[in-house]
Amino acid sequence: MRSKADKYRHRTHTQVKPPERHWVSPRIEAELRSNYRWYYELFYPGLLKN
Repeated sequence: MRSKADKYRHRTHTQVKPPERHWVSPRIEAELRSNYRWYYELFYPGLLKN
């Protein structure tokens, strides 16, 4: 039987971590929130300011 080191040659973690937030320009972010408001309301309730 192969060890984990042989099977997974890339770095592995014992726990799943949430993704790190990456930078998006304020203009693009505003456009996304405006055009896909339904998505934010569905998956990120309370994130949008009314």
